[in-house]
Amino acid sequence: MSQCGLLERSEQDAWSGHDLFFHTRTRRGYARTLLGKSTLEGQSDHQFRTTAIANDERRLVLEPPILSSLFATDPPYAAVSARRQSVRRQGSTALTSGQLSEFLFRTLCEQGGRRPYPSGGASYPLQTYLAVNRCRGVAPGLYAYDATAHELIAVGGPGLGLERLLADAAGTANVDESPQILLVLTADYRRMRLLYEDLSYSLILKEVGAVFQVAMMAAAAMGLGTCPLGCGDSLLFSELIGVDPTIETSVGELMLGSLE
Repeated sequence: MSQCGLLERSEQDAWSGHDLFFHTRTRRGYARTLLGKSTLEGQSDHQFRTTAIANDERRLVLEPPILSSLFATDPPYAAVSARRQSVRRQGSTALTSGQLSEFLFRTLCEQGGRRPYPSGGASYPLQTYLAVNRCRGVAPGLYAYDATAHELIAVGGPGLGLERLLADAAGTANVDESPQILLVLTADYRRMRLLYEDLSYSLILKEVGAVFQVAMMAAAAMGLGTCPLGCGDSLLFSELIGVDPTIETSVGELMLGSLE
């Protein structure tokens, strides 16, 4: 406790107590127990499916992109990497449902049990929601993304809660206009906990970073604008989707929109 600054605090100490405690609990050398994948038996995936994903009603089927066209027309990786940057101020032209579908397919779509980003133990504890403000072909509202079926499931319509969520994202990015679309990543802590115990939250945050990188590279290849955010209102979001924040909580946000 003293080492983590919980008993005393030095003026030269650059760490806050809770940050140092988190660090020591997730790195070998400090921990008193072995860290890594545990031998606990996991539970079947259906036990962890959110209410929104389990709901077969109010689904919007997305048309996936044609892979052969992407292979033929995508810019080189070096060009995409050079273009990758945060874009806070979005254009006036709303994205189309086709652009949104392609972006989600490139970034999050699950095929053969795998997604385009790494996950500890391939457990994929993250769930994606979309707060849609302006998108041609998709009505404003809150949607869950089914990564396996490549479909959107309506969770809620326009309202004060959605407006607060979008305004909060704009404020975090220090811009006046609400984003066209806000992606919200939530985590099911239980799924990761079964495999990695004390490492669980650390791995969840690393996975959020991996999703952000894949999303920004996809946007750069498509000519879209993205901006990752990291301090959204988790309690507000859990209230909007009607889930206990200790069961499923938001852990990262990303603004998505057009450049022009």
